[in-house]
Amino acid sequence: MFDVTVVGATGLVGAELIRILAERSFPLKRLKALASSRSVGESVEFGNLDLAVEALDGFDFQGSDLVIFATPPSVSAEYVPLALAAGSRVLDLSGHFASDAQALLALAGLSGAELKQARLVAAPVSPAVALSLALAPILKVAAINQVTATALLPVSHSGVRGVRELETQVRDLLSFQEPQVQLYAHQIAFNLLPQVGDFESDGRTSLEAATAVQTARLVGLEPASVAVSCCLTPVFYGLGLSVDLEIDPAVPVAELRDRLRGCDGLKLEDNLAHNSYPLPIYAAGQDEVCIGRLRSQRPGRLSLFIAMDNLRRGSALNAVELAEAMLR
Repeated sequence: MFDVTVVGATGLVGAELIRILAERSFPLKRLKALASSRSVGESVEFGNLDLAVEALDGFDFQGSDLVIFATPPSVSAEYVPLALAAGSRVLDLSGHFASDAQALLALAGLSGAELKQARLVAAPVSPAVALSLALAPILKVAAINQVTATALLPVSHSGVRGVRELETQVRDLLSFQEPQVQLYAHQIAFNLLPQVGDFESDGRTSLEAATAVQTARLVGLEPASVAVSCCLTPVFYGLGLSVDLEIDPAVPVAELRDRLRGCDGLKLEDNLAHNSYPLPIYAAGQDEVCIGRLRSQRPGRLSLFIAMDNLRRGSALNAVELAEAMLR
C-alpha cells in the first residue's frame, strides 16, 4: 500500500488521473489531492467517494511515496524539487523535466525495469505518446528513416481554460456577437491555429519540438529524422495524427495490418468498405491508441492516421501505468 499525492487534482488531467486510480484499484494507503488555494473546499471524484482538495502551498511532502504533478511547467519547476528534497519519488506530466539529465523520460509499455529505481520520471507530451506507441510495432519489422507527422490537437490540450475559450467563442458567434479572444493568439472557434506552444528560434513551436525529440528518444530514432507540425483545432477532446513514414524494407501494407492487429495498447480500425477508421470522437474514453488508413503510394512509403483520447490515454492512463511500474 502506498501514499500517493496528486498535484493539480482539479485540472482535466489530474481529475481523470484520480478517477483511473480508483478504476484500477491502485494499492493506496493514502491519497492526497492538491491544487491552488483557489480550489480549496472543492472535491474530486475518487470511485464512489468525494476527495477533498487541499492547498499545494505549504504542503509537507514528507511521507508521500509518490507525488504526481499534473500541473503547468512553472508549477512543476517550483514544487518538484521540494517533493524530491522531502524524500518522495516524483512523476511529472508537465514536460518541464523531459530534457533534464536527472529525469527518466518514460512511456508505459515502452519503458521497463529502469522505472523501479528512478527518483524523477518525466512523462511525454500526448502527441509523442500516440506516435511512439504506433511506431514501436512497425520498428520490429522495418527501419524507419523518416517520420513526418501533423498533430491535430483539441483545446483540452490547454486544460480547462482551453475548453472554456472554445465554449465561450462558439456561444458568442452563434449569438451574433464578437468572440472573446483571451487564451490563444487568435479565435479558435470555427478556425484552425497552426501554433500550439511558444515559437522557438528555429521556427518550431515548443510542442512540435517536444513531440519530435521525445518520440525519437522513446523509440530509438535519430532526432533529425522526426518532423512534427501541430495545429490546434476547434475540437474539445481527442487528438488526431496524420503520419507519413519512410521505411526499409518496404513491408506490404497487409503484413503491417496483421502485425498491428492485436498489439497491446493499439486498436486497428482500418475497414474502408465500412468507413471504419480512427476518429477522435470515438477514441474518447478508450485506453487504446486507434490506428488506421494504412496505405502506401510507393514501395517504402507508408501513410496512416491515429486518433487518441489526449486526456486519458495520452496523459492520465500513462501516468497511472507509470506509477504502477515505479512502485511495483
